[in-house]
Amino acid sequence: MAFWTQPLLVNLIGTWLEAPYPYVAPEGQPTCDVIVLLGGGMGRAKWAGGIPEMFGSADRVWHAARLWRAGRARYIIASGNSEEGSSVPLLLDLGVPRQAILVESQAKSTLQNGLYVRRLIDERGFSRRVLLVTSAWHMRRSEMIFRGFGLEPVPAAVDHEASYGGWKSVLAEKGVTPWHILPSVQAMASGCVYVKECQGLLGDRLRVSRAKRERIHDGL
Repeated sequence: MAFWTQPLLVNLIGTWLEAPYPYVAPEGQPTCDVIVLLGGGMGRAKWAGGIPEMFGSADRVWHAARLWRAGRARYIIASGNSEEGSSVPLLLDLGVPRQAILVESQAKSTLQNGLYVRRLIDERGFSRRVLLVTSAWHMRRSEMIFRGFGLEPVPAAVDHEASYGGWKSVLAEKGVTPWHILPSVQAMASGCVYVKECQGLLGDRLRVSRAKRERIHDGL
């Protein structure tokens, strides 16, 4: 357990996940028919009249709105089974009109995000080239899944958690200190997320292949 709670090790894993997906400003992205916003950054309001909860990945919603305002796409597809009551209110507050927001409300996993978004895109006649918005540490698996379902995702990564602290420059300047190797609760929490992503890179690849075989008559 102590091995997976060392900040230096956990950050190295997170940096490996994030490295291929640097931040790209909205103006530097291509124009597509849709922006696909993967849920998970927001929580639905728990009481009448309340506001949605903004979790650590809520910058996904903010960035999707920025891409839309920059004219990168006409529509945003918010994918996830709670997005109507979480991401959508924030998108509206950020200036995206309701008619520009499409909600895919069935998905309960990244695998289902890819499957149901592909179906929605085909039903609407949109191009399969999409701007894919999710956390940088989640993009490897998300991109793999979307490509597996025949889409052409253009990564629009945000939420660079592992890269945020600038560990490479800190280590180059100061070297390794006891704080880099002493176990921490924060490192354990991040480590659980990163290890899950690494496991999912293999597991979801197999699940995509199986899902495609089982749904071949649905045109996938």
